Amino acid sequence: MTNNHYCRRIPFFYFIFWCFSPFLFCTSQNKAQDDLSSLLSKVGRFNSALHKRDAREVYNLFNRQFQNETPFEKFATSFKRWIDGKKTDQIETRFINITGLIGQVSTWIWDEKRKGRYHYIFQSWVKTDDGWRLLWLSPLLDGSFRYGMKDLAAVQEILRLAIENALSPGGLEKKFVEFDIPANIVFLKKGRPEELNLLSPDSRVIWLTLEEIKRRHRALSLPFYFDFGQVRIIDNIATAYIDIIPIKKTGRKNPFSRMRGLQFQFRKENGQWQFVGYGSKW
Repeated sequence: MTNNHYCRRIPFFYFIFWCFSPFLFCTSQNKAQDDLSSLLSKVGRFNSALHKRDAREVYNLFNRQFQNETPFEKFATSFKRWIDGKKTDQIETRFINITGLIGQVSTWIWDEKRKGRYHYIFQSWVKTDDGWRLLWLSPLLDGSFRYGMKDLAAVQEILRLAIENALSPGGLEKKFVEFDIPANIVFLKKGRPEELNLLSPDSRVIWLTLEEIKRRHRALSLPFYFDFGQVRIIDNIATAYIDIIPIKKTGRKNPFSRMRGLQFQFRKENGQWQFVGYGSKW
């Protein structure tokens, strides 16, 4: 398969996405088309780099913060470990979804030896002032690739804003209408540096360890508790995640049978972090 083949396949998904995606947030059709066209161009470069097994080209597609904090040698080792043993002659982009500043892309690498089998790689892209840049690759990257968290004060401010917006009338209650947010909002306390001095203006918020949650969830009438995922700051853009973790996961009609979550997006304007919108929901 040649690089031109990637260019023939991707516009088909452009059409599917443009016609049917209910998740595209934009101010106009022209802006949406420009965003998608520029992302498709970067996805084409990514597919081409996979085809050539070019770790350097994939690394260069990452945002500046990732490159500043992650040595190429570390990334190249992880890239080689993941791609070794895989045939890269048939690469297909199957899904593209843009929500605000974040683009999500699913790519399949087909296995020629076992018909119908494929290797999956998920890409998260962020729209920076420098255009679309890779934010994360799964499963290629693991938890050792922590970056964009060195400014502790900024991380705390972003988490404070995320919690504030999560508990606002347009937050979790609107995004997850299938269940009510309980009177007591419990966040998981793990002793992380970013938890220090993290106070919410909402008096309902309680910080408890996992053992305390297990011991007190009945008294507090908790169907679930909250935890925040990794915050990443990329220049003047930041993302944060809040997970909703069920206490009891059994029962076919239980709306809390699996972990749920919501992404929050922020931009720094005039020296202040501002909430700009919600991202993906799962």
